[in-house]
Amino acid sequence: MSKQNESEQQHNQKSDSKQDQQQKQQILNEAADWCMRLNQGELSPQELQQLQIWQQQSSVHAKVWQKMQQLHHTFDQLPTEVARPILKQSISSSWRKRRHYMWVLAGLSLLYLGYSLNQQQQWTADYRTKVGEIEKIKLPDGGELYLDSASAIDLDYSAKQRNVVLRKGQIWIKTAKDQQQRPFFVQTQHGQMQALGTEFSVELDPKQSWVFVEQGAVKLQPQRHPTQTVIVAAGQQSHLNREQAAEVTSADLTRNSWTQGWMIVNDLPLSEFVQRIGKYQKGYIALDDDIAQIKISGTYPINDLPTLYSMLAVTYKLDINRYAQGYWVSIGEKK
Repeated sequence: MSKQNESEQQHNQKSDSKQDQQQKQQILNEAADWCMRLNQGELSPQELQQLQIWQQQSSVHAKVWQKMQQLHHTFDQLPTEVARPILKQSISSSWRKRRHYMWVLAGLSLLYLGYSLNQQQQWTADYRTKVGEIEKIKLPDGGELYLDSASAIDLDYSAKQRNVVLRKGQIWIKTAKDQQQRPFFVQTQHGQMQALGTEFSVELDPKQSWVFVEQGAVKLQPQRHPTQTVIVAAGQQSHLNREQAAEVTSADLTRNSWTQGWMIVNDLPLSEFVQRIGKYQKGYIALDDDIAQIKISGTYPINDLPTLYSMLAVTYKLDINRYAQGYWVSIGEKK
């Protein structure tokens, strides 16, 4: 085959691929239109027949419609007070209806996933908090522990040692002197942290466990290499995974202000700010990508999200809308 023929063949393949993508997008748009019409009211017998004919045009039409119906089923599984006001209030601008409708369906599927997992997750932990709750716990040895929103721990005090097992979320601990001189450990899926007379917090995420030390020191021991320890002193932070502990760095101890019901930030990108407040928000926060890098500073009440959103909107001229009793929050630029 000549180079000219090869070039023509490649060009034709790219052209075909582009046409396929355009065709699929067109089918998706049409499916969104049908879904929107179904949601707005009953279709006439003639319209239902047209919908059936549309589904039978190709296997792609059938698969896209099946996917749309699955998303609608997800929508139906949400509590009524959560889902229906979202859909009703989100689809408002006529020229953006179709596109917004598809995004709302996708968002609802994510919201339902989080809701479903939260409903099904029956922790056997000794202590746990719901989304938005922060609990202060008196430890058996007289120490103090704060359990952050959506967090869970087990307590395992034996004759030889004191263990706090962090299963989910974040804790802040102030250790007490133990008359039996038992060592104090916090254990996570990534390893263990030994308190050396201290006040500190531990935050668990899927990839690593973070440690922020206010007073004293904490020794980090990765699960698979417990002899490779790292000492984190007061005013420092570090993190560990199953393999190793990271080098210590200067800590931003304002992160621990959640124990008093506040979030204190300085030049934090809005995307990270939203991620942090997400643990206190029941439901879903939709952030416009165009404003994700706006730098946020200030002190915000995490135990009063309506006030937090109002402060954010006024200070940074944002358009923040809350639907379904706050289960759905959209953040965009004020036009």
